[in-house]
Parts: sequence; structure tokens; C-alpha cells
Amino acid sequence: MSPREVFALRDYLGPELKGRTVSDAGRIVSLTDILSKTCLDGRISELSGRSVLLSVTGQLVAGLAMIEIDGITRRMLLCPPDLNPDYLGALIADAGIDAVITDRPEQWADKGVALVMTAGLPLTAAQPTQSERDTEWLMLTSGTSGVPKIVGHTLEGLCGAIVADGPARGTPPVWATFYDIRRYGGLQIFLRAIVGGGSMVLSQHGE
Repeated sequence: MSPREVFALRDYLGPELKGRTVSDAGRIVSLTDILSKTCLDGRISELSGRSVLLSVTGQLVAGLAMIEIDGITRRMLLCPPDLNPDYLGALIADAGIDAVITDRPEQWADKGVALVMTAGLPLTAAQPTQSERDTEWLMLTSGTSGVPKIVGHTLEGLCGAIVADGPARGTPPVWATFYDIRRYGGLQIFLRAIVGGGSMVLSQHGE
């Protein structure tokens, strides 16, 4: 029996990327660029097989990083910007985190994480990457009564209904939501846009 082919989020983008974008109030990124450029300063290979915590301020960079590291990392833990920093130590231990992607590297100097990588815009040129493994997607419960619990998902499970619906017909739709894409409801809309053949307009914190 041959090994099962690995599909990551970038592999679901499909050939029809022209005109499709991910944007927020101040910046627009073409999905075409995502396949040949990076928000991680060309250091994606350092994340291979690692358990990564994704903690960036804005949703745009967070979404681009999700696309880039899925299929490369062993797991990724999505942290919304309103997460209580007092909970980070427990979450790092629970998820076995050994790398962090952030736009605030100075905040991670004393957290004991082996690798801290900075993410940001503009995108820079990079070699195309090949999907290596099924990344486990970790999300947090609301945490209203203490440290949030970690819930694991697969990309296949998150995208099952979207893939079953097939690609968008006619003019690609433009999706938007005020739910943060690092929460389950917002992530479903983001994946609907990326996998389903549309574009995505992301809200900014406080909107």
C-alpha cells in the first residue's frame, strides 16, 4: 500500500488564484503571492516537525502564517490576541510547544521556548515548500473559568464540509466576519474563503 498523500492548506488553494486576496483595513495580499513568498523571513524549514504556538497581533499575518506552516509543523496552537498572558506557561507545557511565531519577539525572551520566529509584512521571496505531514490544529476554549482547554482538530475535519460543497461557482465570493479567525467560528469563515475559492476581508482588533 502506498503512503497516503499529505494535503495542507496551501494545497487546497487550487489553480484559479488570480484576483483572490486576503486583506484587512490597511493591507491587501494576493493569494498568488502566498505560494512564492513568505511572512517568516524565509525560515520555514526551521519549523519542520515542531510544535508551534502562533501569537501575532493582527489576523492578516496570522492567516498568512497558518497557510505557510500547515503541512510543515507537527502542530500549531492558535492564540487569540486577548489571551491572558498568565496562561501561556501552562499552555506551552500542555501542547509541548518548542517554537513560537510572533510579531512581538521581545515578549518571549524569558518564556523558555527553543525557537522564537518573527512574522510580518511585507512578504518576501521564498522557495516553494512541499507538504511534509498532517499538522494538528490546536484551538483554545473561551477560558472563562481559568486556563483555556486545548482542543485538537485536523485540517480534513475542519474543511470536510467546505470541500464537499466544491469550489465557488461564478464570480469568487468575498467573505468577512467579526469573529477572530483564531477562534473556531472565525476560522471556519477563513477556511471557507481560502479552500472554497473566494477572498477574505479581515477585521482589525477593536472593530
